[in-house]
Amino acid sequence: MIAMRYLNLTTNNISGTLPPSIGNMQDLADLSLSENRLTGSVPLEIGSLSTLRHLRMHNNALNGNLTALSTLGGLRSLLTFDLYANHMHGDVPPSIQDLVSLQYLYLDNQHYGPLRQYYCGQRIPNNGKYNYRIVRDEYLTMTSTPCDNMYDTNFAFSSLQESGVYAL
Repeated sequence: MIAMRYLNLTTNNISGTLPPSIGNMQDLADLSLSENRLTGSVPLEIGSLSTLRHLRMHNNALNGNLTALSTLGGLRSLLTFDLYANHMHGDVPPSIQDLVSLQYLYLDNQHYGPLRQYYCGQRIPNNGKYNYRIVRDEYLTMTSTPCDNMYDTNFAFSSLQESGVYAL
């Protein structure tokens, strides 16, 4: 399967973890594994897929540490990075800024620590699945902005009514 270019196994009720050997698929341009029951971490070997343009794994049960995905920067051709609606923890990794072709970044709100840091003490609209490519574009600025009173994820992305600041 090293010559495969497109792999779409969306909505196939696939379970288990992604094997590290996925990094051997050197010609892969589109990997769509969304809406399955995948668990575990995204293998670091995925960063060796230099021709990958679309990585879609939303709506699974992936539960690894997103920050530990240090090889993400190797995906220089990546246009779409979608890990929305999983069970992962950690912030977007610093290697996000190396994704020079990235156009669409879809992650859950809890992964946007740099965004909350930059907009320190401010509310951020809870738009659900929303393209926050600005985190890639402005990562260094966002992470170097001092913030002594950063809101937690739930408060930062909740409406004023839900947060208890204003009564319903």
